[in-house]
Amino acid sequence: MSRTPAEHRAVSWLVNWNHEFSHRTGTPGDHRGADWLAAQVLGSSMRMPSGSLVSHETFLLDRLDPGDTYLDIDGVRVRGVPVFDAPATSGVTGVIGETIAIATLRPDAVYKGDYRRLREEAAHVGLVIVCQGTHPGLGLLNAEQFNTPYGAPAIHVVDPVSEGRPAHLVSNSVRTQLDFAHFTRRGTESPRIDLASGPEFPRLRCPAGILINPVASKARAGQPRSRR
Repeated sequence: MSRTPAEHRAVSWLVNWNHEFSHRTGTPGDHRGADWLAAQVLGSSMRMPSGSLVSHETFLLDRLDPGDTYLDIDGVRVRGVPVFDAPATSGVTGVIGETIAIATLRPDAVYKGDYRRLREEAAHVGLVIVCQGTHPGLGLLNAEQFNTPYGAPAIHVVDPVSEGRPAHLVSNSVRTQLDFAHFTRRGTESPRIDLASGPEFPRLRCPAGILINPVASKARAGQPRSRR
């Protein structure tokens, strides 16, 4: 099915946005992305309800920056990614399948009671989650308890590992508190905004409180701290 001109513009705009910066939440690239988005909107032809306010909002959030994360088996390192609501560790040693538990899990496992029981099991010093999904690769589990890490140190890996072998699990990370900004439009007359079609900006229809930095919407954020 062929795209409409408006759809072509939307695709072009999103591709340009995606290629401009590294968009990880709370990084300098994320801030530049919010500024870029604001400039695009303010430089376009728009139809806004009266009383609309276009602004940046700033929040405080914690970002977790992973460090060395791996499972060392007989000197061979299996690279991993931390489970973001598990405690960090410079290293714990055990036997895979015994004191270092191993489980093959899909991303939705985090919403099942068995997952929390597995994480809180006192008999193991570490946990290795082998990611399972529709396609091969890392399918990270959501960190539902990000503010209150719990259980033993835990990491995600891509490929299964053999049980019964001694191993050393390392999961280093640093939490950083920082400012995070997103771009929003608030109005009193209408819950929607129409952006008129144009070469710089596509016609988009979005929910109220809209036009937030697309990656920023994934952040854990509190109430706005300040505006500019």
